[in-house]
Amino acid sequence: MMQEENSEISVSRVDTWLEAHKQKDGKVLERVKEKYENVLAAKERNKNKRTFEDFDNDELVEVFGKDKKGRVRAMGSNISRKKLTHLGVAKSKLEQHKKSSQELASFKDEMISLVDSRMDNFEGLMQAILSKITTKSPTVVNSPVTDPGSSSVPRSLHLSQNIDTVFATGGISHSLCPAPPTRNPQVILCDKFSKKLAKGYVVTDATSNMCHFKKVGYGEKKVYVEEVIDPDAPLFDPP
Repeated sequence: MMQEENSEISVSRVDTWLEAHKQKDGKVLERVKEKYENVLAAKERNKNKRTFEDFDNDELVEVFGKDKKGRVRAMGSNISRKKLTHLGVAKSKLEQHKKSSQELASFKDEMISLVDSRMDNFEGLMQAILSKITTKSPTVVNSPVTDPGSSSVPRSLHLSQNIDTVFATGGISHSLCPAPPTRNPQVILCDKFSKKLAKGYVVTDATSNMCHFKKVGYGEKKVYVEEVIDPDAPLFDPP
């Protein structure tokens, strides 16, 4: 039995036979008028019963009987049942391939849509994270100049670190600051053997002031070092 799915076929062999037996003006040929009406009536009765084209049990077989061996009615000359079988198999495979291609294209579109949606969500998340990082990041301000008496005094890069943040013998402290006014007394920092270590001037001796995060103590002075005489001198920084 020859069967073909009819979901994608709009013209069956019954339709072909009916159309082939009409004149150009649309009138049915007189010699087949009775058969034509019978085929048309059978088609109307079976329109909701058959989901595939059955060459062994369609309306033409119902009206004319089974086809003779080696021919298939309404399919033209030199068309055998074997050729139609091969054609049906090829058409079925073609339809399956077409359906698979459509499903693959649909799946591809879904994946593209999903990826685009995920990328939009990811970009939104990254923007939110960057916004929070930017908001919470501390602002760094470079201030190369420090006012006299400030507790946040930058360290010298070349002046000895031994001298830069320590107290000299005799309880005299020092710090980096601008050039001294003429009234500030000049001082020389010495070690316990009276060896000269550095020269500078007194910034303040007020105990309310700070020198490198430490209060200036009683009898101490905050000193700005202008010249380092012995950069390697081991000066101590008492607590």
